[in-house]
Amino acid sequence: MNYKKGFKTLIAATGMALGVIGPGQAATLTGDSQPIGMGTARTYVTLDSTGNPTTLGLAFSAAILSDLPLTETEYNLQFPQQAAPTAFTHMGFDWNPHGHEPPGIYGVPHFDFHFYTISPPARAQITAIGEDLAKVYQAPPAGFVPADYILAPESAIPGQGSHWVDLTAAEYQGDPHGFGETLIYGFYNGEMVFIEPMISKSTLEDQLSFTQDLKLPTLYPQSAYYPTTYSLAYSAAASEYTVALGGLEFRQRTAVPEPSAAGGLLFLGMFGMGSFLQRQRQRQSVLADRATTLKQRQPKI
Repeated sequence: MNYKKGFKTLIAATGMALGVIGPGQAATLTGDSQPIGMGTARTYVTLDSTGNPTTLGLAFSAAILSDLPLTETEYNLQFPQQAAPTAFTHMGFDWNPHGHEPPGIYGVPHFDFHFYTISPPARAQITAIGEDLAKVYQAPPAGFVPADYILAPESAIPGQGSHWVDLTAAEYQGDPHGFGETLIYGFYNGEMVFIEPMISKSTLEDQLSFTQDLKLPTLYPQSAYYPTTYSLAYSAAASEYTVALGGLEFRQRTAVPEPSAAGGLLFLGMFGMGSFLQRQRQRQSVLADRATTLKQRQPKI
């Protein structure tokens, strides 16, 4: 990851006035804009000179950070119509003032930036209770989940689905120690339904800028443009942040096979990841002790 303090130039992040696109010109077009606290947030898409999308993101005022709700709040914003060739329909901009489980990792104030591939009505059908849990925890077929990602225990959330985390991410190395930023994939009924950069409030307040390569699946549920990077940028001139999925590339759809009986459910449940990892370490210790005991009991020949 390439960090730097401040931000000097990012055409896609500032100057997003909706204008006429001339032939052969790159452009950044805005979608929904919504007042939040003392500032505003708006979606945008950047197109290259041939009209293909290259970046999809959310821009929001720095003033938002000083006037946030005291309770969990979600703001939903549609992407501009020019983003239709991408896999994404709208943005869920979520504020978590107290973080969430596990408290030793994600228990700090932070934002979830959900880039959804399904519509709001489709999200409303995800209840994450009763029989719907079978769809929430349906294991995606091999190739649809990036390397190193596993299902986070007890991660079923209504309107979202299940959450898959990267076990090589910094927050899972050594003892749980909180996080600054991370990236999560979401699934429902065996298909990707969102990509979620998650960024702490303190990281935003540090006014850091970075671009990070994504770990990518090898198979995709629809023919559309998907990202290869995600980024955070701060513009001191505009007093504005942007969170974006970039390096959009066209991917061909791969039909999702019918779930097998063996791989159907991964019923591990949500963000008991801290206790889950602890149980894994305890289990490994018990197995090691058993192996030692069995070895000691073997008759000598």
